[in-house]
Amino acid sequence: MGKSIAGRTIMIVDDSSFVRTVLRDLLETQGVNVILEAENGVEAINGYQLHHPEVTIVDIHMPGINGLETAKEILLVDKDAKILICSGSWYESEINEALTMGIKGVIQKPFNLEGLATSINNAIDSK
Repeated sequence: MGKSIAGRTIMIVDDSSFVRTVLRDLLETQGVNVILEAENGVEAINGYQLHHPEVTIVDIHMPGINGLETAKEILLVDKDAKILICSGSWYESEINEALTMGIKGVIQKPFNLEGLATSINNAIDSK
């Protein structure tokens, strides 16, 4: 694996408590500090404003405010926010929209530790 992600602060946003738990456990085995878990876009936006994580990982398909809308709102609060979008299923138009609006990367479910670490490091290193 490449550069360590230990000590990084991450917020996880997913409507599935199972997915949040799996992702948190995976990240914590690498020394990541998961500072907040949110189950919807409103919690994520409010949580971002309070905690300013280094990276926010957002599920693209959530009820209510979806992942792209959540990311847009966070980017309005902080244009330099490092956001990764994740999902088990993709539409090319969603990926293009995400990357165009300033999302730092996309993560495919199920999660792969090496790919996850690379995406987190790339997001942190991006301008």
